[in-house]
Amino acid sequence: MTVEDEIHNCQAVIDSLAMDVLNTSLSHITGQDIVAGDRTAIGDLLEVFSGLMEFMLEEISSTSSSNGIQLSAGNSYSTPCCSMESFTLSFA
Repeated sequence: MTVEDEIHNCQAVIDSLAMDVLNTSLSHITGQDIVAGDRTAIGDLLEVFSGLMEFMLEEISSTSSSNGIQLSAGNSYSTPCCSMESFTLSFA
């Protein structure tokens, strides 16, 4: 895999997150900066993934609680449990 391939793949993930999941601009994060090791860009992308994980865990927990489902380690779900429309990001 070439550096150009890595940049393209990173940018595809960032663009998909921005357009398909978050419906917000992530123009401050580029695939080129990620591949180059830019700490600010990597930190910003990690912050996005962290916020997304927190949101998903909260949604799974609230959905499970309202349905009387007990979660335990190793459970996996193959169907979506929540809408990303209420997910928002803030950057410091």
